[in-house]
Amino acid sequence: MGHAQTVRAPAAAVLAAALLMLAAGAGAQEKVSFAGATWEVQGDVVLAEDFEGRRALRFRGGAAALAGAEFENGTVEFDVRTTGHRSFVGFGFRADGANREDFYLRPHNSGRFDAMQYTPVYHGVSGWQLYPEDNATLDIPTDRWLHVKLVVAGPRLEVYFDGAAEPALSVPALRRGRTRGEVFLWASFPAGEPADLYPTAFADFVRRERFK
Repeated sequence: MGHAQTVRAPAAAVLAAALLMLAAGAGAQEKVSFAGATWEVQGDVVLAEDFEGRRALRFRGGAAALAGAEFENGTVEFDVRTTGHRSFVGFGFRADGANREDFYLRPHNSGRFDAMQYTPVYHGVSGWQLYPEDNATLDIPTDRWLHVKLVVAGPRLEVYFDGAAEPALSVPALRRGRTRGEVFLWASFPAGEPADLYPTAFADFVRRERFK
């Protein structure tokens, strides 16, 4: 895997705690360089110099915020790789404290109606149960790099998956309205799995902001 930096949280520090600490700016954070960007990492995340041909962040569970960056409108692109184990693989944007917009994949639900989801998060609480119309049926291949492109314009979100010309998910009204805030990658993985298993990897993150 090459040289790596690791930040580990106690076993009980699941995703929700990591995201809340990130949003609040609390707790120790380690800044790591990744694909020309600097990330503030919380949780169990490895910076891999060479993972399947990419410089990547590998996640067991936690979050990585793009240091000093805010985002409102534009495009965000990244590659993601998953083993298909039960996990949640996401991107938070327009984050302000414990509030944000959230997009994520559920690799273990590949082929189901809720394999891809959007939800607002208020005060650290996800509202995913309330918005089934913002789910998408999707096949999520495993053990290869997949390209994700998010296009954000005002209240609208479109997500393009694995090079498709048409969006896999279209959200006409982001629930928190038009806001500006931080961005971060995140993943969660149930406790009890082998300690050396990192089911999610992110690479080649690109943010292009449009000021309108």
